[in-house]
Amino acid sequence: MPPQRVFALPRQQSLLLPAVINPFVQDTKLTKTAVIKCLLLGIFLVPFRVIFMSLVLMVTWPVAFVITFNQPLKGAVEPMTGWRRSRAYNFSKIISFNL
Repeated sequence: MPPQRVFALPRQQSLLLPAVINPFVQDTKLTKTAVIKCLLLGIFLVPFRVIFMSLVLMVTWPVAFVITFNQPLKGAVEPMTGWRRSRAYNFSKIISFNL
């Protein structure tokens, strides 16, 4: 007796392919209160985020400049040592709020 073929899934009755849901489209129905909440939070939070990001950038850029001043440009094979390494570590720890 020849071996019979075993299907991994049961055979479908229809010859049409199943409808494929587009994974890149999300049909979300928001209520009026949710829309108002999103608008108000966007209006108030976006300026605060921009201000805080610019403050962080204005503080970190000069520190990074001082720490890397007079260091070789691209292609340095040795890591920073001495005071530069400890200051860079301490400052990044302070900035990321992991005291």
